Amino acid sequence: MRPVFPILIIGFVGFLSTWQVNAQTGIAISTSESVERSVRTVPCENDKRAEAVRELFKQVGATDEQIKNVELNKGKITNIVVRKEGRTKETIIVGAHYDKVGPGCGAIDNWTGISIIAHIFKSLTSIETNRSYIFVAFDKEELGLKGSAAMVKAMSKEEIAATCAMANFDSFGQSIPSIFRNVSSPKLTELAVDLFADTDLKLKATRIDNASTDSASFMSKKIPSISLTGLGSDRLSVLHSKKDQLENTNMESVDLGYRVGLILLTKLDTVPCQDLR
Repeated sequence: MRPVFPILIIGFVGFLSTWQVNAQTGIAISTSESVERSVRTVPCENDKRAEAVRELFKQVGATDEQIKNVELNKGKITNIVVRKEGRTKETIIVGAHYDKVGPGCGAIDNWTGISIIAHIFKSLTSIETNRSYIFVAFDKEELGLKGSAAMVKAMSKEEIAATCAMANFDSFGQSIPSIFRNVSSPKLTELAVDLFADTDLKLKATRIDNASTDSASFMSKKIPSISLTGLGSDRLSVLHSKKDQLENTNMESVDLGYRVGLILLTKLDTVPCQDLR
């Protein structure tokens, strides 16, 4: 597709380079081309998407032993979980749903999110982190957040208490990243907005009426949560329709989603858990 916001990307990539030097040397940053290749692996059939998630995580460096199919609700739900160990047992959950709905391919909603979290996994596994990260590809989000709700229900009180934050990525490929305000905790929203306040991006929090996503399941248990999206003003004409195709996906939006997500998650690695609640 024709570039929609090249000036923003040039400025923001410059900021990313400065951040990389100042915040953490040695971190592996995925190229725009590699992020795009991941999006282009999208299978258009629901019954092929779980295995495609596993293959995508293997492509970015996860081992077969790291990638777990976690079956819940008597096998009716299969979440795919990949864990990156940190110095402590404090945990940050990073999620995106892999199922699709409607006659389209589900490229925007939500193979873009799956590709983003896979590349964030690649980057974070290249450095030592304070916290452990649990990457989750959620099943059956489109049927009522069932995969994330089942995961939260299965968590013990101790696991919930040890979870500092949850970051969710849902539907990129139309616009620059923004915060899905409806399903994001106020403190995390404020932290994210402040983090990018002095950049060309200026991350905004936008309300999307009559919509929800997997972070809502974690908010119901008072786990600090944030959802990022790259949807635009014409989202209703694309989502859950035959227009949800690769050719309608702006790859620059996805690349920015990955970079914004990576910066946010490395920041969350340093903030005391109690300051996020």
